[in-house]
Amino acid sequence: MTGTQSEPNQPRLLITGAGGFTGRYVQELALQAGFHCIALLQPAAHGLPRRREDAAIMPGVDAVYVDLTDCDELQRVLQQTQPDYVIHLAAIAFVAHRNTAEIYQTNVIGTVNLLDSLTEYCPAVKRIVLASSGNIYGNADMLPIRENHPARPLNDYAVSKHAMECAAHIRSNTLPIVVVRPFNYTGAGQSENFLLAKIVAAYRRSETRIKLGNLHVARDFSDVRDVAGVYLRLLNLEGPGGIYNICSGRSVPLLQIIDIMDSLAGYSMQVDVDPALVRPNEITELYGSDAQLQARIGTWRQYELENTLHWMLTAPAA
Repeated sequence: MTGTQSEPNQPRLLITGAGGFTGRYVQELALQAGFHCIALLQPAAHGLPRRREDAAIMPGVDAVYVDLTDCDELQRVLQQTQPDYVIHLAAIAFVAHRNTAEIYQTNVIGTVNLLDSLTEYCPAVKRIVLASSGNIYGNADMLPIRENHPARPLNDYAVSKHAMECAAHIRSNTLPIVVVRPFNYTGAGQSENFLLAKIVAAYRRSETRIKLGNLHVARDFSDVRDVAGVYLRLLNLEGPGGIYNICSGRSVPLLQIIDIMDSLAGYSMQVDVDPALVRPNEITELYGSDAQLQARIGTWRQYELENTLHWMLTAPAA
């Protein structure tokens, strides 16, 4: 564990998956809010060079390397760090990840290990924010999707997140858990495995053609900076936890995103359909209601999609 001393009465925040896309923005906001941040990172395999995730840890943040599936080591780390708050982001987040067993091992078993270890070794923890996903809803019968809509997951990633929620629910009597279900969100630094990041990267390289899957889909998109802000605000939530959608409340068709990017980049991209990229059980349209979230924390969105895409297009290369 890298060492910085927390100030007296400075709240200690454990961020799992801190070196990932979302974690970098959570770190920044948490430091600004006065937290002593502890980044929990997956250890690199023996002999491998320093990873991009390691380089994403900001100055002033303590880095701890532990595999969430290693209960003994996890318990030792929690005894040592004694976090007051936890934001749990560590997960396999790519829907098409090929190692199905790894999805469940990380997203379900890793989360259960974390929660059970917190129960035993950190009984004074004040709030735990668990990042689930709007993907658990599947193809909804009614839009916008609200938190009481039944879960109908259509892929292993979504099943794993739903199972994680069920495991958290049976532990919520002893732990102060808040579950968040972010819908699609994006921003500078996101992997090109994700749709909007892939599209923007093609424009950044001034490419004239791009291959995509189903063009007739519409999604609910938010900005990663807004999502990270919600996680921090939920740490100070008064009263019981609950489940909250994080979403914009509207769907944007994929072809409309191409039109926006054409305008921002100043040229037209040719879009070709690659059958290999068309997913089975594709969710055609998905957007949610954030009314329940707004009722608890007020207005939280600062960025419109066009602002986000412009930022991604013009941000300095990492």
